[in-house]
Amino acid sequence: MLYIYLAMLESPEDKEKMTDLYRTYRDYMYKVAQDILRNEADAEDVVHKAFLYVANNFFKIGEVSSHQTRNYLVIIVKGFARNLCTKRGRVVEVPLENLDGTEETLVVDDSILQLIEFEPVRQAVEKLPAAYREALYMMHYDGFSVKEMSKALDLSENAVKKRLQRARQAALKILLTEEGETIHAEENAV
Repeated sequence: MLYIYLAMLESPEDKEKMTDLYRTYRDYMYKVAQDILRNEADAEDVVHKAFLYVANNFFKIGEVSSHQTRNYLVIIVKGFARNLCTKRGRVVEVPLENLDGTEETLVVDDSILQLIEFEPVRQAVEKLPAAYREALYMMHYDGFSVKEMSKALDLSENAVKKRLQRARQAALKILLTEEGETIHAEENAV
């Protein structure tokens, strides 16, 4: 399959980078898809679709061995896998424990979190469901447009807008609830 992705790229540097990317992340992407889909053939299809997307948007790939690149690939694979489940009418169950033993599949680099300067907002975003959190990161950190997110997540543009709206509302609800609890606790302490 690698030759298909390489044929989509022009420069020898990009082809070498794609080869490194494929060899570094292909198995991990497959495990992420397999965890969601529980079907080998579907997981292979999703990984292939993800690499086709990456080859078409190769300018977004930075350094191969970075958390940002890994997160970007995981978000794409998870989006395609969840959408395949949704199209087939299955419920998507994503385990809370990661393949390598950590709590979440998406590893967030500290530099991403530093971009969100307001600590309560950062904490609220961390508490969101993965789909909402990933959508906010794609929009506000990776700089995706709604159209690009639509392609990456295999959703309609309206569905992406709705997911972003719900993510913002959920974060606001968390912020307001926690702020109210803080005020109430301070009032009881007086």
